[in-house]
Amino acid sequence: MSQKFFIDNTRSGACLWGVFVSSPDLTETTANSGILAVSRSEASTDGNGHIVCPSLESSSAGDPFPDSVAPGDVFDIIGETTYFSSSSCSDACGDLVCDPSSTPPETAENCRQDCGASPELIAQSGVGQYQVEWIKSVTPRGHVEPPKPHVLTTEEAMKLNSPTETEFFHEWGGVKVRLEGAFAPVLRTDAMGADVVVGSYGNIHLEGGPVQVGDKIYYIGGAQSACHKGPIYSDVNVVFNRVDGFVYNNFCIWSLQPANKCIDLDPPSEDCVADGLMCP
Repeated sequence: MSQKFFIDNTRSGACLWGVFVSSPDLTETTANSGILAVSRSEASTDGNGHIVCPSLESSSAGDPFPDSVAPGDVFDIIGETTYFSSSSCSDACGDLVCDPSSTPPETAENCRQDCGASPELIAQSGVGQYQVEWIKSVTPRGHVEPPKPHVLTTEEAMKLNSPTETEFFHEWGGVKVRLEGAFAPVLRTDAMGADVVVGSYGNIHLEGGPVQVGDKIYYIGGAQSACHKGPIYSDVNVVFNRVDGFVYNNFCIWSLQPANKCIDLDPPSEDCVADGLMCP
């Protein structure tokens, strides 16, 4: 269902890679039809002893999944079902309230999420995500047409920004869905104090929730190809008609994660049109 993407590195020196996978023989995604497969490879260290993971743009990840994995590829996967929920997701920092009376007092320095110049709009969620982890083998079995994403109802879309919708996130976490309608962005503030559509870490927030739309899957740090850079929307009056993305808990915030900024967003990122990008 998705290409491979970098999740994070661990303190023990492993690189974590993700691939969203789907149940077979579907024409449209459904609840409980998708899950995140998490594979591992060994990290290296730089001259300062910092952990370094390969760039998928220029190197092999070294994990069990082929580097060329693409939507529609079929695999037999042997691994273990796990439930990932970080204890930090339940911290007071991230509840959208800047609390100077806490211990220690929350400030812009120690709690950017609540007290920064452009604080988070969606509260952190302690609801975890089911995964297939500790993968032992990945065997290619062919290629099929991927299922169409389920179009979220208004009621379902409203649950995306709630930190406590446990049943919804357990059913739809890891599933590719579609947000359809007419959604204006919630403008953010950049370092110069200007209103922008794309905020920190490549996130876009859409009205009607808000709903966070990220670039976790297609973004690669230091990438040369524009396909692997963040989205560009210079017009603050842009209206989004459609977003296709995977339901994903990204650093404690449930969001939609498109796999392709030129295909999964309508309108597409401006550089897709201006540069004629054909991102895989």
